[in-house]
Amino acid sequence: MDPVPIIEIPGYGNLIAARACDDFKVNSQNDKEQLEKAKELAYDKRFYEGRFIVEEFKGMKVMEAKGLIRDKMINANEAHIYYEPDKRVISRSGGKYKSLRI
Repeated sequence: MDPVPIIEIPGYGNLIAARACDDFKVNSQNDKEQLEKAKELAYDKRFYEGRFIVEEFKGMKVMEAKGLIRDKMINANEAHIYYEPDKRVISRSGGKYKSLRI
C-alpha cells in the first residue's frame, strides 16, 4: 500500500515520515530512540509548517485547518469529541486505572 500525500512541508516534501526515518537512520521498528526523534520531528513540522495540498483545505496550514476539519466532521455526525485523561485516574471507590494512549 502506497501512502497518499495530503500535506506538504517546506524542505521535506509531502512524505515527511519516510524522510525523517532516513534522516535519523531508522532501519527497523526496534530503533526506538531514532523512531521517537523521527516522530517528534514529523509531528512538529507537519502541524506548525505543513499545508494541505488536497481539496477543501488546500493551501491552509494544518494548525489553522485542524479546528475547521474537526467542526466539519462533528457537524456531519462523522465524529464526536473525545476526552482522555492525561494521568492515572483513581475512582471514588479507590480503584486505580491507567490512562491508555492509542
